[in-house]
Amino acid sequence: SDLAYFDRGRQIPGIVVNNVNTAVNSVLFPAMSKEQNNIENVKNITKKSIRIGAYIMCPMMIGLMIVARPLVLLILTEKWDDAVPFLQMFCLIYLFQPLHTANSQAYKAIGRSDIYLKIEVIKKVIEVVTLIITLFFSLKIMTISMVITSTIFTYINAFPNKRLISYSFKEQVKDITPSLLLSAIMAVIVIMVGKLQVPLFYSIVLQVVVGCVCYIGLSLLTKNKAFYELTSIANHVLKK
Repeated sequence: SDLAYFDRGRQIPGIVVNNVNTAVNSVLFPAMSKEQNNIENVKNITKKSIRIGAYIMCPMMIGLMIVARPLVLLILTEKWDDAVPFLQMFCLIYLFQPLHTANSQAYKAIGRSDIYLKIEVIKKVIEVVTLIITLFFSLKIMTISMVITSTIFTYINAFPNKRLISYSFKEQVKDITPSLLLSAIMAVIVIMVGKLQVPLFYSIVLQVVVGCVCYIGLSLLTKNKAFYELTSIANHVLKK
């Protein structure tokens, strides 16, 4: 039963992340490959990808964490309530996925697949060791360890690009911080909306609508760079 809750908790945010990742990869790798001899351009594409990816992923994952329980109760009914903690933890695991994707695509695009392979081996070793250690406890402990290792992997994935394209982990954190802050403010407002005494379905709809309006409004108010980059791309696509 615990494994079923684990799997269901992973599935819901996983669908969101996989779709976003597929869309990003289909555009990102070809764009980087064309510029593989111009490191500065590769860096600029990576920076833009991380900013936009974080701008999309942060509110989605943080928002999903907040509405996790009412969403599970509405879609899967009360018998799946134990899946909620797993869902929330997987939202944390997937939160920094844009950094993982953009960094790995960067060194593959400039012909350094050897670095990608080495990093994947290091990560798998850490995962296996962690799995063996947590295997004797519980699935919740195992998932918490996945949250921790995922955070460590964010740094491991970013580390080579400080030398390869002069894009350090510190710079990357700086690029995603505005989206994290906007998402945090949005989260506080959405939590307050969730305390209103309204039927479950309307509560979720209201939280989603208020969250979207709040996030976009704050983006305009703070002149968020990723927001304008994203709207520019959207306008370009629509004109085609």
